[in-house]
Amino acid sequence: MKKFIFTAIFTFSILFSGNLIAQDYNSSVGVRLAFGLTATYKKEFKENTYLELYGGFGYHTIFGGGALEIHKEIEDVDHLYWYYGAGAFAGYYSSNLISDNYFYMGINGVIGVDYSFEEIPLNVSVDWMPGFRLVGGFTPTFLGGGLSARYILSRN
Repeated sequence: MKKFIFTAIFTFSILFSGNLIAQDYNSSVGVRLAFGLTATYKKEFKENTYLELYGGFGYHTIFGGGALEIHKEIEDVDHLYWYYGAGAFAGYYSSNLISDNYFYMGINGVIGVDYSFEEIPLNVSVDWMPGFRLVGGFTPTFLGGGLSARYILSRN
């Protein structure tokens, strides 16, 4: 719950800060913090369309995935974007009990906001990635996504 409150406060402070200047970027690399530590790479391959690849580990889990994201400008703040998209994920869960080890795979959606600073090569985003496991337990997942901070490798 503390992570959610922090994420909400951080998001609203970015959205409603009047003196921040944003700028578009072409590619960035960094970390996503949520229910595990995740490395993330985001690359624009078509105007306002990004491919995000991620991988990491959490509680007894190692996972990875990718998503295609469509960015739409929020007109009240220059170059601040909201985005939506879809992708796929896979992972392996392993506990100390031999019967609890399994591979999982599924599809997910994504919705979030994305901001990049002009003065420093930093991009931040907050997103939610609900999904559905198709292998390893035919169940919905609601805990994907999180707060990302990325170093901007190149700008448009």
